[in-house]
Amino acid sequence: SEWFLITILILFDFNGSIVREYLDLEADWIYPLENSDFIIGGNFNNEVFSFSLDSDGNVLEYHNILTSDNVMIDPTVVQMDDTYLFTCTEIEGVVNNSNLNIENGTYTIHTYTSKDLKNWIYQSDIITCKKNLEDGDMLYQNGILYYIFEKEICDKGPSSINVISSMDKGLSWGQEKEILAADADYEPGICLPTKSGYVLYYSSDKKNPEKSYNGSSIYTIELDKNFNIISSEIEIDLNDHQGMSLYDVAIENDRY
Repeated sequence: SEWFLITILILFDFNGSIVREYLDLEADWIYPLENSDFIIGGNFNNEVFSFSLDSDGNVLEYHNILTSDNVMIDPTVVQMDDTYLFTCTEIEGVVNNSNLNIENGTYTIHTYTSKDLKNWIYQSDIITCKKNLEDGDMLYQNGILYYIFEKEICDKGPSSINVISSMDKGLSWGQEKEILAADADYEPGICLPTKSGYVLYYSSDKKNPEKSYNGSSIYTIELDKNFNIISSEIEIDLNDHQGMSLYDVAIENDRY
C-alpha cells in the first residue's frame, strides 16, 4: 500500500484551542502580508496560492498563482510602496537533502510582483545554488528590499543565516552577506527593524547538536544597519518549554 501525507490549515486561538480546520485547503507553508488579511501559501502539490480570512475565519479570494513540475517551498510576500512582491523557492532534484553522499537539488528563489495581489508577473531570481535555501523572510526598509534566509549543506547539518539586498525593488540583487556563520543548525524566524539597525530572532541546536527539530533553543541578537552583529546573542526563556524551532515573531501592544 502507499501512504500520502496531506497537511491542512488549522486556525488556533491564543489559548491553543482549535477554532477551525480547513480540510480542503492543503498548506505546507504559509506567510501573511503584514497589516493585511492576505496570506500566501505553498504545498507539496507544487502549488503556490493565496487567500484571505475574514473576521469569522472564512476563506476568501482563493487564487492558485503558480503550478510547477517541481516543489516550491517557503513563499514570502512584502509590500513595497504601491507594489507587492512575493518569493518562492523552487527545488529541482533532491529536496531537503540529508545525505552528504548524495548530490543536492538545485534551489532557486524566484520573485514575482503585482499591483493588486491577484495578477502576478515574474521579475527576477534572487539566488540559485545546490544547497538547502530555507526559511526565507522579507523586509522592505528605507527603499531597500532584504531577503534573509538559511543556507545549509544538508538537513540538520550546520547552516548559516544570510541576507541579500536589492536597491531597485527586486529587479536586481547584490552579493549575499553572512550574518551568522555555520557553526550550528540555525533556523531564522524574523528580522525586525530597530532604531540602530535590526534585531534577529532565530532558533539553533547549538546546545543539542544534530537535534534541530526537537532540541533547539530560541535566541535573539542585535545587528547594525549593515547586518553586522553588535551584541551577544540572548537565549529566550521559554519557561522549560524547550526543544522548539522558531517560526515567526509578532509585535502586539509593544510586546513581542
